[in-house]
Amino acid sequence: GHGVPDGLFGDPGGAPLVTACLRALARISHRNWTRARRARLVNLRPSTKSISLRLPLPLLEQIKIAANQRDVPYQSLIKVWLAERVKAE
Repeated sequence: GHGVPDGLFGDPGGAPLVTACLRALARISHRNWTRARRARLVNLRPSTKSISLRLPLPLLEQIKIAANQRDVPYQSLIKVWLAERVKAE
């Protein structure tokens, strides 16, 4: 193996998930990193601003129902709908 003992943490089966993770880390640590380049992580998540928005209760309930049908959080659905509308303008 890669220096990861069988029976890790006293489990005769080798604690499969932990063992797999440690083996993957062992492979990474043996790589030649001399030609590696630093990754630029640009705009992974745009900054956001929290706002307060008053909506009529029936409208909010309709939005929540629509979000539930799509299995997404209702605030995320509101953001998607707003972005689509602004883009269409």
